[in-house]
Amino acid sequence: MKKFAAISILCLCFEATAQFEVVPTGTTSPIENLVMHDDTLIISGKFNYFAKSFDFGETVAPLVVPGLPGYANFDFQVVQDKYYVLSVEGAPYEHNYVLKSDDNGFSWNTQYDTSGLFFTLTMLDTTYGVMGGTAGAFAMTQGNDNFWLLDTLFSAILASEAYGDSTMIMMANLSFCYVTNDRGNIWNWISGPSEQHEEIQFLDEDTVYAIAHQGTLGPNSFFYYSNNGGYSWSTVSIGYNSSTLSFDYYSKVFDLYFDSPQHGYILGYNYDLDEAMILETNDFGINWTMNPIGIEEELYTFLNVNDSLAFLGGENGLVLKWDKKTATCDVELSSTAASCPTCCDACISFDITSACPPYTLSWSPSDPNPCAACPFTTYVLTVWDDCGCSVTDSITVDTIPVGGGAIIQEHSDLFFDIIPNPANSHFILRVSDSQLISSDIVILSADGKEIYREPFGNQLSKEVDISGFQDGTYLIVLEGEKRVLVRRLVIGK
Repeated sequence: MKKFAAISILCLCFEATAQFEVVPTGTTSPIENLVMHDDTLIISGKFNYFAKSFDFGETVAPLVVPGLPGYANFDFQVVQDKYYVLSVEGAPYEHNYVLKSDDNGFSWNTQYDTSGLFFTLTMLDTTYGVMGGTAGAFAMTQGNDNFWLLDTLFSAILASEAYGDSTMIMMANLSFCYVTNDRGNIWNWISGPSEQHEEIQFLDEDTVYAIAHQGTLGPNSFFYYSNNGGYSWSTVSIGYNSSTLSFDYYSKVFDLYFDSPQHGYILGYNYDLDEAMILETNDFGINWTMNPIGIEEELYTFLNVNDSLAFLGGENGLVLKWDKKTATCDVELSSTAASCPTCCDACISFDITSACPPYTLSWSPSDPNPCAACPFTTYVLTVWDDCGCSVTDSITVDTIPVGGGAIIQEHSDLFFDIIPNPANSHFILRVSDSQLISSDIVILSADGKEIYREPFGNQLSKEVDISGFQDGTYLIVLEGEKRVLVRRLVIGK
C-alpha cells in the first residue's frame, strides 16, 4: 500500500455535507486506540505514542509514553477514570505489561508483568479483567494489581468485550467462543466463528455483533451477530454477491460501531480498490453499502462521539476527524405485484430526492430492469449523487395472494423450516408458531399451478410425501386465513 510522504490537510466528500480532516498527531506510529474521556480525545499509538486533544482534534498534546522502548501498546481502556494499557515487548515476545494510570495518563505504574504474548485486554471494572493471546494464553485478575491468574485455553484469544457488571465474551480462532455471565467464575465454551477476529460490540445483554477476516491474498471479511448473548452466531459474508455466487470485492475489516441494532458501520480496507472503506448497514448487518473514502492507508479504529462526529485512526499516525452531518439526499422504492408466485414480472420504480445530479445506482441482488423483479425477493438500491451523498432503500416484491390470503414475503424462514432442502422423496415441514398449524400446506409448481394441498394438522411438524414429484424447484406455501408464508423447495432424486 502507498504511504503519505507528508500529511497536511485532507478533505474528502463522503456525504454531501460530510468531511474528513486530518488530526495533527505528529507521529508515524499506527493509531490503534481512540477513546473519548469526558470531552478529551485520547490517542494511543502502537509504538510508544500517547497524546490527548482537548479541542476535538484541532490540536494534539503528546504525554508521557506508557510503554518501554521496543514495546507495542496493543490495547487501551479507560475504566472508572483509570487508564489501562496492554504493552507487549517486540520479538521474541518475552514480556507483557499491564500498565495503569491513576492520574489521567500523566504517570504510569506496572500492574502486571508476565511472559507470553497477549493481544487483548478487557477490564469489566477496576476489580475484574482478562487478557487473551496466542496459543490460548489467558490471564484473569480479581482486582489485585499485582496478581493475575494465568491459564491456557484451547486456541488463541483474539478479541474480547464486556457488558454490564458481570458479562464478558472472548472470541478465539478454531471455532471457539467463551462467555461468562458471573465475572469469570464459570466460562461457557461455545462453538463459534473461526476466523481472525477483530472486534466485538454489545448492543444489549442479548444482541452481540462481531467482525473477522481470513486469508492474506484476496482476504474475505465477515460480520457475525448473536441474539442470545453470544451462545450462538450467524454469519454474513461481506462483499459476497448471492446472484453471481462470488465476491464483488475482497476486504479486511478492523473495527465496528453500531448506534442501534439496525444501523452501524464497519471500518475496513478494500483490496480491489486499494483504499480504506466505511461499510454502512441499515438492516441489522444483513446488507452493507461499501463507501470508499479515498485514503490509501489502513484505518484500524472507529470512535463515535455523537450523531455528527467520529474519529478514525490508522497507519502512519493517521487520525481522521469525520463530520457525519445528515445526508441531503433520499430515495424511495415502490413496486407492483408479480402476476404469480413464480413470475418475475413485477415492476420496481424509484424516486430520488437530491439537488446534485447525476446519480450512480447500485442494485442488489441484481438490477430488476425495471419490470423483471421476482416475487419474495428483497431488492436493495444504493444511490450516490455527484456531491458524494449516499442513501439506501429496499423493497420486497409481493405477488397476487394465493387463496385470498395476505402473503408475508419477508423472513418466512423465521416461521417454518423445510428439512431437508433439497429433498428427495419426503420432507418435514416444521413451524415455530402454533397458530400456523391451522394452515393448509400448498405446493405450487414452477409455473404457479397448485399440485398439492393438505391441512397441516395439530402438531408443530408434518412429513410430506413428494416421491411422485419431478425434479425441480417448487414453492411450499403455508396458507392461513390471515397470512400466507412461502419458501422454495428443490427436489432432486
